[in-house]
Amino acid sequence: MKKGWHILTPAARAHGGSEGRYIGMGWPERLDICDWIGEIRRKDPKAEVVLHGVSMGGATVLNAAGEQPEGLQAVVADCAFTGIREEFAAQARALFGLPSFPVLDLAVVWAGKWIGTSLKQTSTTAQTAGIKVPVLFIHGARDEFVPFEMLDRNFDACRSPKTKLVIPDAAHANSVFKDPQYGEKVMAFLEKVKSGEEIRDMYDGS
Repeated sequence: MKKGWHILTPAARAHGGSEGRYIGMGWPERLDICDWIGEIRRKDPKAEVVLHGVSMGGATVLNAAGEQPEGLQAVVADCAFTGIREEFAAQARALFGLPSFPVLDLAVVWAGKWIGTSLKQTSTTAQTAGIKVPVLFIHGARDEFVPFEMLDRNFDACRSPKTKLVIPDAAHANSVFKDPQYGEKVMAFLEKVKSGEEIRDMYDGS
């Protein structure tokens, strides 16, 4: 499907050939994305940028958009979590049956040292509240890795024009495979953003 877009897919910290020893779960990476947008805008001051991320990438683009980088036009966040600590807690319960205290609390202290900030301050939901551009939230209803209820928490926090797309049969990061019209729906959202049309409830939450 050719729509005339230029696509940049930078590797996150500690991924592929990218630098860094530790994965920041989308928090320090938000600033990297802002730097990439700045670089694009330096090369083309009129460039209009859309961020699209899945899972940790979904959280990353919401975190980055909350910084309100110049030139950003829209965000597509697929199965994003609400925050690093909340995601760790969900996985500790789901995978190991562990309570948050004391294991997670100790892990949070060490992880915070690695990424340079307290994980209690790394709230994707709080960043989402600062977004000024339209956002399409996507989540699979059968997602157990990033709990489905995190969709509504991020969605409700967002104060900019927004809509949600729920894929009933999709597990984590599987929406693009379960919905054959995934690409068309994303592009329909972006076309409405570009034209200035109303996007609220364009998928009626389903």
